[in-house]
Amino acid sequence: MVMMTETAPDAWLRQVSGDIQAGRWASRNAPKPAKPVTLRAYADAWLAERELSPSTRRLYRVTLDTQVLPALGDVPVTQLSPSAVRKWHASLMQSTWPTQRAHAYSLLRTILNTALADEIPANPCRVRGAGQAKRARQIKPASVAELEALVQAMPERYRLMVLLAAWCALRFGVWPSCGAGTSTCATVWSMSAGA
Repeated sequence: MVMMTETAPDAWLRQVSGDIQAGRWASRNAPKPAKPVTLRAYADAWLAERELSPSTRRLYRVTLDTQVLPALGDVPVTQLSPSAVRKWHASLMQSTWPTQRAHAYSLLRTILNTALADEIPANPCRVRGAGQAKRARQIKPASVAELEALVQAMPERYRLMVLLAAWCALRFGVWPSCGAGTSTCATVWSMSAGA
């Protein structure tokens, strides 16, 4: 049993008033604050909400599961710091290739850029150059003579595709749309032939 004195209510009121002014007071009837969202939960929701090709979705999932979430997945998004991101990025240097490391960092940065609007006041991904990788080997393009020999060695239906890929710097994924009889390739071919 608690004994109340005449000064107890005044003392309680002074204490509560001080807590309010210091920003420490919370009503007993106020809803409990939500549990902070972890990077794992946020990244899973982020990935589910994106319109991505199946191969990109698979690549992002593997990158998250193997490189990002094992180290940072259980950290609340609001508690990720630039130093934690730097430490994570440095730890990848022993276990991944430069391109994989750059892709993992870029994916994390992209997810946290989205979190800026939802959860966090600033993006902790601040490692200079971490989203880029130097080429492991230098690419030497074929000479005109080598390209001509390659085109002559190809079956007729693939010659246009080889020429377009070489001269227009087409990405590998675009090549199949340049098969024989496609309107895209016919248009480009007629433009290049001056027709």
